[in-house]
Amino acid sequence: LYNTWGFLIGMVTHKLRSLELFSKYSVPSVPYKILAKDKFEREIKEFLKHHKMKKLMVRTDVNETLYPSAIHRPALNDVTLEEALPKIKAFFEENRIVFIMHPANIYRNFHSLNVMRINNDVFIEVVGPGFIAIDLNRKGWVHEHIKLKLPDLTILERKLMASQEKYKEHIALKLQEVGIEKAKENHSYLLEYDGYIPLSEDELKFILDIYGKLDNVAAELGHTNFVASMSFVDLGNGPEPIFWDLYGLK
Repeated sequence: LYNTWGFLIGMVTHKLRSLELFSKYSVPSVPYKILAKDKFEREIKEFLKHHKMKKLMVRTDVNETLYPSAIHRPALNDVTLEEALPKIKAFFEENRIVFIMHPANIYRNFHSLNVMRINNDVFIEVVGPGFIAIDLNRKGWVHEHIKLKLPDLTILERKLMASQEKYKEHIALKLQEVGIEKAKENHSYLLEYDGYIPLSEDELKFILDIYGKLDNVAAELGHTNFVASMSFVDLGNGPEPIFWDLYGLK
């Protein structure tokens, strides 16, 4: 973790705190850096050089103590430094906490999913190749649903949630959103599959194996019930698991 962290102790929120705890418990996530308002351009250049990147992801958070109603946390992805600078400046003017991350290739998320604990049940909700966690969280698209029982994570239910026709409809809507040329340029999985590919046994095993660590992260955040968002992302060597957030449920 970068040294700006110490400066921000006491004003971190669930996104940044969950990233810190992911590192503590060896839950995979991408490199990130919290930006300082007075030197963010230099910090971005150093981050890009260090990670040998030309583009980045920009995420925002808020001090929930000072801004309890600021639930919207805008983000940018796959942007150059030149594209990001004016928007980051605007984020700081809105008193947001700004941090940057490896951009990943969101067009090549093989699966994105939420792992949810609600009391003694665990639910896994999944969207297919080429979709992203936002499609679950903001659009309510679910292509596969799995219900498990604690403490041994016995699978109680597993079912596909989208018909072939509905899945193709989601692909069409997603391609309209991202643009067909952008999808082609980034070799989007949306163009490779016209039907849903269920979670593989390896993917499911990974989630079951790491679940205990998610419980530990949630406990340190003060939550029993929670949602953890993750994707199997192609970072250059094929899909690998990356966790984005973990936040509590009431």
